[in-house]
Amino acid sequence: MSAVVVEVDGCEFQRLVSTAVKMELTELVARLQKFAPPWLSESWDNVGLLVEPSSPHVIDKLMLTNDLTEAVANEAVEMNVSMILSYHPPIFKPLKRLTQCSWKERIVVKCIENRIAVFSPHTCYDTLQGGVNDWLISPFGMFLSLINHGLFNVLQYC
Repeated sequence: MSAVVVEVDGCEFQRLVSTAVKMELTELVARLQKFAPPWLSESWDNVGLLVEPSSPHVIDKLMLTNDLTEAVANEAVEMNVSMILSYHPPIFKPLKRLTQCSWKERIVVKCIENRIAVFSPHTCYDTLQGGVNDWLISPFGMFLSLINHGLFNVLQYC
């Protein structure tokens, strides 16, 4: 594991980069979906593998981000990453074209051109027991587990 210092808008961030493990994209996606199954996601969400380079695609550098912006995509290209795990999905509404007209289209094009896979877990990680929702409520001394029953949500406090 090595540390890389990156400056963004005048602020320095330390990025940890590991190239110790290499894994085929399909295997990595299967492991991510086993950890947080797609059925945990909300019906309106767009989760899972959003950009898939042609096979074979070995993941040897994975970048984690909350939001996949153009700056993050540029950094991913500079760091030669093979996959971005973006908490929020960069593709939410259907794209009608892939041009340079919008920032979302430019990100997708950049990832495709540079063979960078994009995966977004979003609400799967929110509803996962011990996931984002539980982490957010933890300062209040309650353990929150959200169980989606289709018509209503049941909140459990332990």
